[in-house]
Amino acid sequence: MTIDQAIKLADTLQPNPYPRDMKVRWLAMLDGRIFNEIWAVHEDCPFTEFGSYDNIEGSMPLLVPAPYDEDVYRHFLCSRMDLENGETARYNRSVTLFNSGLEAYEKHYRSKHRPLSGGVFRL
Repeated sequence: MTIDQAIKLADTLQPNPYPRDMKVRWLAMLDGRIFNEIWAVHEDCPFTEFGSYDNIEGSMPLLVPAPYDEDVYRHFLCSRMDLENGETARYNRSVTLFNSGLEAYEKHYRSKHRPLSGGVFRL
């Protein structure tokens, strides 16, 4: 899933007034967490650091692959919009769905990749 695909999916399912650049920042924040908390603590991490999505084209792929991507990115963006809108019940629902999707991806990733020896955390 690309940046633009994630934003289009969330916007289609939950029309909103939030600008694209804010959603891109949210996605960068999430992928930064995924990189630091999931990828960077494994031996075969494909890169050594995660930057941001500033000045990046919308065709840039996000970190979480299919079939986990929709549950993670869609529900994350919707939860951020619900939070900003002060819609507590909707936020609780969307953040629960997001956490469930992220947990499923994390379990899958950890089952396929060796952790760094000695539990060393790399940034």
